[in-house]
Amino acid sequence: MTTARAILHAATCWPAIALGVGSHCSSHEARIFSCDTGKGVVSVCASQDLSARNGYLQYRFGPLGQPSLMFPEITARPEKDVRVMTLTFAGGGGAYVRFRRSQYAYVVYDALIKGSGVRAGVAVIHAGKTIANLSCRNPAASSLGPDFFAAAGLVTDDDDFEIP
Repeated sequence: MTTARAILHAATCWPAIALGVGSHCSSHEARIFSCDTGKGVVSVCASQDLSARNGYLQYRFGPLGQPSLMFPEITARPEKDVRVMTLTFAGGGGAYVRFRRSQYAYVVYDALIKGSGVRAGVAVIHAGKTIANLSCRNPAASSLGPDFFAAAGLVTDDDDFEIP
C-alpha cells in the first residue's frame, strides 16, 4: 500500500468517522479531523496524495458546508505553516496540529487525559496567548497521531501547547 493510500485508509476507516460527524472535506479528500463545536464545524482535510513530498493539508472552520476560514488559502504542501506534536501523559496521550497564520495559530487537538476523559477541539492563539477554545460537542472524527504525522512527513512543533 502506498503512503498516500495508507493515509487515506487510516482517515476513512477511523471508528469515529462511522459516527456520521459532519465535515468540510470533499469526497475526494481525506478527513483527518472533524467535529462540531456548536459555533461551527472544524475540519482538517488532506489531499489523497498527501505524503512527505506531495499533497496538502488544510484547516477549515465555519458553518457546515460554508467554511468561513480556510488556511492555508492555497492547497500546497504544508511546509512552513503547519506543525504537529504527539503528547504522552501518565494514563493517556494525545496529538495536535498547529496551523500558523501571521500572529494567529489554530491548534486542532485530540487527547485522552486520565481523570478528564477525551478532549478534542480547536484552540485559537494570538501572540502566544489562547484567546478561544472551542471544544467538540460530540466525539471527533480524528486520525491525528504519530502514524499519520510520519506518513505525511509533517514537521514537529517547537512551541508549547497544553490541551485545554
